[in-house]
Amino acid sequence: MAAYNWVRFSATCPVCKQAADIRAQTHMVSSFDGPGNIRCRDRTYAIGDQMRWWPDDQNRSWVSIHAVPKAGSAGVYEECCYSNCQNCDAALFAVIQFKDRSPIAVSALGRESEWPVRYPG
Repeated sequence: MAAYNWVRFSATCPVCKQAADIRAQTHMVSSFDGPGNIRCRDRTYAIGDQMRWWPDDQNRSWVSIHAVPKAGSAGVYEECCYSNCQNCDAALFAVIQFKDRSPIAVSALGRESEWPVRYPG
């Protein structure tokens, strides 16, 4: 069992072809522990939000083992995340880019059955 958070964003669903709210499960910036009594898991964030994590002086890595460094972009990591369409409940994947403990962009969205081989599942 792994800790995870959620990233929500709007996009056109590749299944129902409608504008939709997409919910993606990320292991980035996630832990069963947290600073004080506040755990760093099961929270929902939007693109651009700063995700809750330990203070910088704690020197804890926020990067998931599932993440892949983005070529040519220092400090940017991509994670392919299990996702679903809130309109039709289709099983999807979303490739989300992260930098400085924040989701910064969605670079790909597709059917879960078409998961990109570059990313661990």
